[in-house]
Amino acid sequence: ASATSPPRIPAFLARLRDIAAGAKQATAGMAPFQAGDELLRFVHSGTFKAYNFYQTRIDTVLETGTFNCVSSAVLYNLMADAIGLKAGAVKAPDHAFSTVVLPGRTSDVETTTALGFDPGRKLQFHNAFGKLTGFAYGPPGNYAQRTPIDFRGLVSLILQNRMTEAQGRGNSVLPVRLAWDIQ
Repeated sequence: ASATSPPRIPAFLARLRDIAAGAKQATAGMAPFQAGDELLRFVHSGTFKAYNFYQTRIDTVLETGTFNCVSSAVLYNLMADAIGLKAGAVKAPDHAFSTVVLPGRTSDVETTTALGFDPGRKLQFHNAFGKLTGFAYGPPGNYAQRTPIDFRGLVSLILQNRMTEAQGRGNSVLPVRLAWDIQ
């Protein structure tokens, strides 16, 4: 979906395996809620470096660390699967995000921020001595036209964004080929 040339794919797969190994180590022994939250912090601590509204490609995330809602959700879901979490996705107008199935409920995951796990909860921060130093709060999303999608649907958003970019450049052939790929 990212249009990576075949000779470059093995290096990207190796990078994904390295990230997955680190994610497994960072979340070892954690309950699903804590593992999902820690996974999000983990990818933001090394893989995700800068938000870019237009950057949906996974190869670019792996090379530069730039991401948007689609590319960060795809990578988060790949890593969630690698650590044994059941992840899903949601599409809303001009936005996408992940979900994680927890015991008794499903939690939203705003993958564009390290504090986006289970939006709406207040996070307390403590220093090394256990003293409360502050709070962070991730507001819950109120997305109209919220549509659950599977992983294939999430990846197809990369293709849809590439179609939009091609049309913006005046390329009318590439969008037709990519539309075929979405099917």
